[in-house]
Amino acid sequence: DPPPVPESGPQLCEADGRAFQRSFAAAIHEAASDVEIAAEGWWSSIARFRRREAPFVLRASAMPAKNGQLREVAMHLVTSVPRATPPLVVRHESLFAAVTKAMGWRHEVEVGDASFDGLFLIQGATSDVRRFLVPKVRTFLLSLAHFDVPTLEIDPPRRTASLSWFFEPAAAAIDTAVRTLAVIRETPATISFRR
Repeated sequence: DPPPVPESGPQLCEADGRAFQRSFAAAIHEAASDVEIAAEGWWSSIARFRRREAPFVLRASAMPAKNGQLREVAMHLVTSVPRATPPLVVRHESLFAAVTKAMGWRHEVEVGDASFDGLFLIQGATSDVRRFLVPKVRTFLLSLAHFDVPTLEIDPPRRTASLSWFFEPAAAAIDTAVRTLAVIRETPATISFRR
């Protein structure tokens, strides 16, 4: 399961909580069939489903403003990957990271696509970046960035690949995120032995 978002700060009002639960259920049912949804209070829901014969878990956690109104929703989608899958992190290129990279203080992997490289910071081995960030995956990530710039993480010790972003539940965003992780999951792992 994705890590839970701790309940802290102001509480989501009941009317917004019910609306959030309904919009999440509608979006996930539009994006996937045979879904099991569990509410975790007014502020969080978790959905379990399968796509392309793979297990997926999506947690949506409402982030209320100080007045108790819905401010944004933290979305976190997770699937399993083989143990041999290498680590990879693709996240938003912050202003500080962009400046340090421009000054030559930090060297990150780039894919050669200006629109992608300008938006995302990539951490991983160059060979793994070429294997996993194929044009289809980059297109999906850029499409998801229309909602919010996502963070993609492949975590071999936990044997998971995950995508997280902030946006109200939308079937198009959920479908794009699922497609992204499905391609990552279906990329064959390579094993090399040391001599």
